Amino acid sequence: MKRYRYANAQGERNYKLFVPKRYGDQPLPLIIMLHGCKQDAADFALGTGMNVLAEQNDCLVAYPIQPRRASRGKCWNWYQPQHQQRDFGEPAIIAGITLEIIANFNVDAARVYVAGLSAGGAMAAVMVHTYPDIYAAAGVHSGLPYQRASGVLSALGAMKIGIGAPRGLSAISTHAPKRPMIVFHGDLDMTVHPSNGWELLHEFEDMNATVSEETVDQADGRRSTLRTIQSSDGIDAEHWVVHGAPHAWAGGNESGSYTDGSGPDASAEMLRFFLAHTLEPTLA
Repeated sequence: MKRYRYANAQGERNYKLFVPKRYGDQPLPLIIMLHGCKQDAADFALGTGMNVLAEQNDCLVAYPIQPRRASRGKCWNWYQPQHQQRDFGEPAIIAGITLEIIANFNVDAARVYVAGLSAGGAMAAVMVHTYPDIYAAAGVHSGLPYQRASGVLSALGAMKIGIGAPRGLSAISTHAPKRPMIVFHGDLDMTVHPSNGWELLHEFEDMNATVSEETVDQADGRRSTLRTIQSSDGIDAEHWVVHGAPHAWAGGNESGSYTDGSGPDASAEMLRFFLAHTLEPTLA
């Protein structure tokens, strides 16, 4: 992966970019991967194995890097109001990185996606809500809903016991879903309460939504409950509850941090979900 630096009026960040060997004249999908706290681009790439899958499926993958100067734990600041708005703060920087890659590389602009773990997953939810004109779908692993918190105390409440910002303040209760979303969460996650996984998809389950549920068994690994949802507007979502799993990327390479090698393979499932969806401008 090659390292780049991006800057705009809201700040600057380094990022790493994986380019598959077959990159050339054909426009390729782009996945923006947002690491969790205490991680960096190399660790997150190793743990998720996303570059291996991207090589097999001809995708570019970018890893924006949150520095310690922005957060002591290298966490994305998903819970601060100034980082929950379009054209401001970290969302503007991440969107700027995305658009820079689209401008400088042969990217299929209809197949650009964003995913993340924990704080990175919460920021992925911010990105797909604030920039639905850029991202065709989002993947959130062990994360939290958009505007679920408005400061440190409400963030801690949401993480520990599933209590966040009052529902009246949260966009998840008032906005119809704009883009497809796939969510993974371990039901024994002691860092981010599993109820956040359900809340992430609250907006999809309106009165006329189509919902189905099945059990997915992983050979020599964990069992999951997969809930498939299509909102009344026809927007798809998947919710994977991984039974017995901690706060860790499911199916990840255990050489990386915060990974659970017992599966299911969250990276493969996210990529499958992503590539089944393209950007529909009329939904923005």
